[in-house]
Amino acid sequence: MAYSRTLNEEKVVVLVNLSVHPAKVEKDIGLTFDNKQLLLNNYMVHEKEPVREFTLRPYEARVYRI
Repeated sequence: MAYSRTLNEEKVVVLVNLSVHPAKVEKDIGLTFDNKQLLLNNYMVHEKEPVREFTLRPYEARVYRI
């Protein structure tokens, strides 16, 4: 599940895997995700450089400011 929220000039994207299986975040969504933009997560994030795609672990959630 993925959705965004906007308030004035600030926008965040919420990415959640509600499954027991890994879920791939595809580059097709047109966003780049950077650890500097990561606001909230429930697993350690290993990507050090900005990425366009990655895999969410089971029940993993991330919130990025974009």
